[in-house]
Amino acid sequence: MRFNIKNWQDKTLNEAPAVRGLEKLKDNYYGISDEIYDIQTNVKNVLGTMEGEEWVKSKNIDMSKEAKLFKQIEKLFNQSKLGKHL
Repeated sequence: MRFNIKNWQDKTLNEAPAVRGLEKLKDNYYGISDEIYDIQTNVKNVLGTMEGEEWVKSKNIDMSKEAKLFKQIEKLFNQSKLGKHL
């Protein structure tokens, strides 16, 4: 079989959007994972300072509920099968 540059170019061009889409999906997936971890860490950090505790009281926020909420979000996120394939 003879190599045909036109067929190769067409195939490469047609695959490019899918490859870019997968790369963006992978970046977004890991970005969300990082953000969930950062939020959980920052919730703990806020409670570890006097200023943070005062801010939480002034805003009437139950940080233990917030921590539980983001733990639930993490559990739901981890149920995604995408991470196993990306």
